[in-house]
Amino acid sequence: MTAAYILRRFVSSIVVLFTVVTLVFFAVRVLSGDPVTAMLGDHATAQAVQSMRTRLGLDNPMYVQYFGYLFGLLHGDAGRSISGDIPVIQSFIEVFPFTLALALGSIVFGLLLSIPLGVLAAIKRSSLLGSSITLLSFVGVSIPSFVMAVTLLLLFGSLVPILPVMGGGDLSNIPDFLRHLILPVLSKGLITAAVLARLVRAKFLVVLGEDYMKTAAAKGLSRSRILLKHGLKAVLAEISTMAGIELAAMLGGLVLTEVVFTRPGLGKLLYTAVIERDYFTLQGGILVFCILVIGVNFLADVVCVMVDPRLQYD
Repeated sequence: MTAAYILRRFVSSIVVLFTVVTLVFFAVRVLSGDPVTAMLGDHATAQAVQSMRTRLGLDNPMYVQYFGYLFGLLHGDAGRSISGDIPVIQSFIEVFPFTLALALGSIVFGLLLSIPLGVLAAIKRSSLLGSSITLLSFVGVSIPSFVMAVTLLLLFGSLVPILPVMGGGDLSNIPDFLRHLILPVLSKGLITAAVLARLVRAKFLVVLGEDYMKTAAAKGLSRSRILLKHGLKAVLAEISTMAGIELAAMLGGLVLTEVVFTRPGLGKLLYTAVIERDYFTLQGGILVFCILVIGVNFLADVVCVMVDPRLQYD
């Protein structure tokens, strides 16, 4: 049954991806304006404009461009960047490690911070500590990600200049790369921790009232063993689901973080493509984000079903 569910989810993910590819292809061409004019300028001659259109294949009928694009994707070709004249796939490969490190670093930091805080907030719900954690998590959820990024940028750029506030560092120099990663990870990770801590607290409060928790206590098991072995295990599926949703949402929200900290990454590349009307890069970037989001949601569903097969649904 579990295998059948995973297969259904995989097929539905492929259908969603195909639908997104189609919508993005036509939407980008309708909404992004004329990329040739944007690239050559308003004073370009008609001959130069037509020559560029022919070179980019933009003078073909729309359906020809569409099927040509699908054929190219199946063969690993997403077109060439109009502004940089390099393969779109190559430009994404160059910056993907920066985005991946930021996303994974933020979600790991968020989980490491949120799980103990959420458990403490549930156990000490009537104390000052529990109330303080709940209040801080509410404040964290209410802060927009760009506000958090700008605040950290100003704090460590002017008042406490001990960390680099711009750039992504050198991939070949791991210490330098990690130092450039600290502030962006804090920016996204603190908000993620606030969201997940509220979830952990709410789910843990429910678990604490379950009969099997009371039975475990009546058997004389230590409180720490009850909380860790029985309590935390019961909310693992919920935590993994929410973490997957947060990671998927984070991938889309990294645009602002990468722009604020002037980091290379998929978000910054997508932002530049919008400004330059480079819709080959734009549609490729949106497609990459969609693949990542769909893939993360698929993996989160699979993990949940593996942890608890009762969570299968159509």
